[in-house]
Amino acid sequence: MWFRTAEITTTSEGVEIRDAPSSGPDCRLRAALLRWDAPGGAPPGAAVAGAAWEGPGGAVYWGWPDKAGQIQLRPGPGDPEVCSLLPPALSMALAFRRSGADLGVRAHVIGGGFLSRLAGAVALAVGCRLRLETGRNKEETARTSLWDLVIETTGDPGELDRAVALCRDWGTILSLGGGLMSGPMNYYAHVHRRALNLTHVPDRPVLCPGDEEIAERGAPVLAAALRGIAPAREEESRARVLPEGRSARLVRERSGWGLLTVGGSGTPQPVKRDQA
Repeated sequence: MWFRTAEITTTSEGVEIRDAPSSGPDCRLRAALLRWDAPGGAPPGAAVAGAAWEGPGGAVYWGWPDKAGQIQLRPGPGDPEVCSLLPPALSMALAFRRSGADLGVRAHVIGGGFLSRLAGAVALAVGCRLRLETGRNKEETARTSLWDLVIETTGDPGELDRAVALCRDWGTILSLGGGLMSGPMNYYAHVHRRALNLTHVPDRPVLCPGDEEIAERGAPVLAAALRGIAPAREEESRARVLPEGRSARLVRERSGWGLLTVGGSGTPQPVKRDQA
């Protein structure tokens, strides 16, 4: 079992990520999924949600930090960019399993950013009949029948209330993005009285006994579903990987999710922000 650490520092010139081995072969960091200012009392700034390395012979490894900051390296089933997205995808897949959601349930995803696209891909991979919410169908959604499963990805407590309203009695709500930790909720009126299954889904997996095999066997399925998904390129900035000082490229969307890549094509450019 091999371990590494990856720590993020935000500077006035961009982002620095310090990559260091704890054990195992010599690997080079190739990609990292970052999240800024997660709700729920997390410290401000950027944190690593997932990362991927290239090892000897071009082998790819991936993982996520535990509470102590240690990252267990796992064999990667795809390219580093995709493998760095696997931790939140695996966390969501485990939430489906633990909630007891049946194959073929009607699922509705609230939100329009990176996390909603990732949630939609995982929902399809586990067999849901999916509806992604857009600006065009948001009003129409309010007039349709209630859903078996509602996935809220914005982290907004108001949107979580709407998820409760859109879910049928005895249905399931998965709260991604931290909405369940961002504001109070009347559990009696919204959960107990209607027998709803309401679950917070963390950015990174929490493995229980017996889940290790699921992580190993499910990773290739999730990696195939995640191809083509990444944070929107709404901001771009410079990044460095320490201690070598290798340059990297960081793209980030306004939702707070960003993807750092090392050794990609092109030279990182100064930060660019869209006009409001």
